[in-house]
Amino acid sequence: MKHIRRRTLALVLGLAALAPALGAPAAQANEAKVVIYAGTCLLRVTFHLSEPIGYATLGAPGYDVEVQPVTPCVLSDDVLDPLRNTTVSASGGSSLFNCDSVVGFGGWSQWWEKSGGVNSPQPVVGGRHKLFGTFDNWLLELEGPSVVTFAGAAHLRLDPLYAGFTAAACSNGSLWELHTIGLQVFEDPQP
Repeated sequence: MKHIRRRTLALVLGLAALAPALGAPAAQANEAKVVIYAGTCLLRVTFHLSEPIGYATLGAPGYDVEVQPVTPCVLSDDVLDPLRNTTVSASGGSSLFNCDSVVGFGGWSQWWEKSGGVNSPQPVVGGRHKLFGTFDNWLLELEGPSVVTFAGAAHLRLDPLYAGFTAAACSNGSLWELHTIGLQVFEDPQP
């Protein structure tokens, strides 16, 4: 678990750009090469809650995650065609979720598509996410089905487009959707 936290911290600090240097040594003729895709995505992330929340409310609602890219993702290893569209399918549960703090967890699948409709890098299917933090300061940790296949993180803040709405709904315990925005950094080793 400590290695995952250190890896996540490195990603959050923007060190994902160094990931290609962490690749495997030169492959022998009969070994597969490892390519490490590292990138960033500016995302709007909305949590659709199964029950309303507010400040200091007690509850552990489930949620669906809606992700919309603000701008295309940028991959550091593809200089000629670095831009990617991304789509995400995710949902989760929580042991605590209110306007003060959250501890959530669930599934995460993500796809990247380059111009021409080609998936690149390979999609992450059957991954996991953890969401934790306090109001306007959340960390979304991501990993693939195996931590050696994909790792990522996003520091999420309240989406300014919904700040007034969110404050009012949190005050009266009627927030059904939490709208956030943040930069996702990731690395995705590919055989």
